[in-house]
Amino acid sequence: MIKKIIKQIKSITNLLLRSGLIVEYNDISEKDGRITWSDFKDYSFVYKDCDYELIYDKCKSDRDFNFMLHDGGIVQMMYILDREEIVKHRLLFLPAINSESDTIYEENRTINSKQVPFPIRFDYDNNNVKINHPASHLTLGNYDSCRIPVSSPITPNRFIVFLLNNFYQDYYVDKVEPIMGSTLNCDYSFETVTSIEKKNIYLNFEVHNNGFKK
Repeated sequence: MIKKIIKQIKSITNLLLRSGLIVEYNDISEKDGRITWSDFKDYSFVYKDCDYELIYDKCKSDRDFNFMLHDGGIVQMMYILDREEIVKHRLLFLPAINSESDTIYEENRTINSKQVPFPIRFDYDNNNVKINHPASHLTLGNYDSCRIPVSSPITPNRFIVFLLNNFYQDYYVDKVEPIMGSTLNCDYSFETVTSIEKKNIYLNFEVHNNGFKK
C-alpha cells in the first residue's frame, strides 16, 4: 500500500508538471509508514487556529507542500499507514490569497475580488471515531464543527480529480485529460461511513477494490 500511495503522488506530480499546472514541488518523503513531502513542517496544522493569510504565507514561504499550482494554490497530501492499511490522512488545498497566474486560463483562478479563500481538507483517522466526528470527513474553512461525512478514505488520485474537477475544470479538460490516460484512475476504497451518517448529507465515493483494500 505504501508503494502504491507513493506511486500515485509521483504520477500526479509528473502529470501536472507536464500539463503546466504545477510551478513548484517537493520530493516525497516516507519513513515508518508516514508519507509526506521533503522538509515537512506541518505549518497548516501548527497554525490551524490562526488567520488564513498566516497559514498560507507560512506554507508558501517555507515550501511546506507537495506542490504549488500555477495560480499560487497549495496542495498537501499526508498519509500514515500500518502495513497495508491507511490509518490516517490529511489532504489539503489552500487557495491562493492573490492569484499569481499569468496564464491564459484566467477563468481557472481560484480567487478573485468576489471570493474569499479558505482551506479545503479531507481527513481520515480510524482511531478517532465518535459522534459528530466521522472517520473520514471533509472540512471547509477552519470551523471546528465542520466535518461533512465522506464514505471512505481518499487516495491521492481521488483527491486530485476532485480538486481539478471542481476548481480547475477548464484547465483540467484542456490540459490534463488529454495526456492523463489511466494515470488518474479513481481506484479503491473500503467504506467507513456509518448508517447514522448516511441519514444526513454526505459525500459518497463509489467503492472499488482493485489493489487497494483494508
